[in-house]
Amino acid sequence: MDNHSERRYLISIDGGGTKTGVCAFDRADNSVNCTVGGGGNYKTHGIEAVRDRIHNCLRELLPDAPDISSETEFLVMGLSGCDSPHDIEVYTDLIRSLGFSSERTLICNDSEMIFRSQFDAPGISIVAGTGTIALAFQTDGSVFRSGGWGAPISDEGSGYWIGAEIVRKYLNWIDGAGEYNTFFSRFPEKLQCDSDEEAAAVLAAMNPSEIAEWAMPVFDSAAENSLCLRIIEEASEKTAALAASVFRKAGFPAGEELIVAESGSLFKNDLYESSFRKSLYRKLPEGKYRFHQSDGIPAEDGIRLAMKMADKVVTTQSGD
Repeated sequence: MDNHSERRYLISIDGGGTKTGVCAFDRADNSVNCTVGGGGNYKTHGIEAVRDRIHNCLRELLPDAPDISSETEFLVMGLSGCDSPHDIEVYTDLIRSLGFSSERTLICNDSEMIFRSQFDAPGISIVAGTGTIALAFQTDGSVFRSGGWGAPISDEGSGYWIGAEIVRKYLNWIDGAGEYNTFFSRFPEKLQCDSDEEAAAVLAAMNPSEIAEWAMPVFDSAAENSLCLRIIEEASEKTAALAASVFRKAGFPAGEELIVAESGSLFKNDLYESSFRKSLYRKLPEGKYRFHQSDGIPAEDGIRLAMKMADKVVTTQSGD
């Protein structure tokens, strides 16, 4: 029996390339609890691993719930790598295997979840974390996209791109085709290798998530290292190019204020964020933007969207 009063939980899942954030809102006491697991992109981690991580996160958050799925009013999943109808089918099968109803679930790209949780169209959502993606939302429901197709073929300006760029510079130096930089001493030290050649072999075997972990040391060194500073500025310019691309695709009129929602770990860095904004104004000087950066984690934002969607379900059912 589908009894609305028995459905006490709203759940949000933010599946990123490096980590998966899961939040559960309990209507019984208006509390929100969140936890984090490993990567949630099935294309890089495998569907079984993603399923197990979501299951474990839910059990950690709601250990006393006898049947989480039957007590859930609405579930929102925002996932990196959710790029096509096939991807939605894959994730739909996943949530069904965990007992959730597809009728009470919204599955979308993580960028869409973040924007829709806080704003109505029109506007632009930019995610810059392990990967990058830009989406533009028009008032008629149209959605326009640039980037976010996954490393190594896409995700320019992302944490992966920054990590890969500093690794490329290092390998060029080892090969005698580039200049030395003091940052390079970090590689054999961090990787506990006896030589640069040994470190290069270890780096060559890394997956995109592991390469992305080198972005943070680049940020940490930018103040005193011109190469690191240049890489960050180039990365933010590439991300601004994605934003400019969807702006043009959506046909937004110049001069009208437009929401630009920034999310992802890279925007937490003041240098990256300020460089992104300056670059966007250079590319689209006629634009008038209202930048917004979420204070919470994406999965917390997703709870807001779950509330909106749950209200729609109740309204629809009461009108039948």
